[in-house]
Amino acid sequence: MQSLSLYSSLGFETKDIYVLCSGAPQDILDPVYEIRPMQRNDLQACEALQMAVLGFTRINELAGSLAAGCPLVLERAGKIAAYIVSPLAWVGSHAVSETQADLQSLILGAAQISKEVAILLPIRAASLFKWALASGLRAVRPCTLMTVGAYSDPGGRYCPSIVY
Repeated sequence: MQSLSLYSSLGFETKDIYVLCSGAPQDILDPVYEIRPMQRNDLQACEALQMAVLGFTRINELAGSLAAGCPLVLERAGKIAAYIVSPLAWVGSHAVSETQADLQSLILGAAQISKEVAILLPIRAASLFKWALASGLRAVRPCTLMTVGAYSDPGGRYCPSIVY
């Protein structure tokens, strides 16, 4: 509450509410999706996804995560439809997807690889949050997305990090 008050007094505006969810979802991944480690040659497709969903690029951060972490991509029909920077290190991780179904499948696939996930989910995407809880993820804590200046709502599903 102190941070919320402080940032509000400094001119930040609340844009969205997220909840940190963690655990191991129990649903079964649809075989139409393939989850695999991101490779350097995936960066161009991931940047195009960033531009379509976010309206800006985070490619430098994503490229840096290749050496420092274990980013994963989700392919649907041979096309990258989602990615997550680090399924367990939610503080510095983020995820982008075209659709809610893609994000759900990414979370399922990431949990199969890492045995567990931790991710900030947008509460206003009520059906996504309900799916997460029904699938076995637990809500750990709420987080507030605040910005200064121009802000555009994502055009798809976006799970932010708290360090960027």
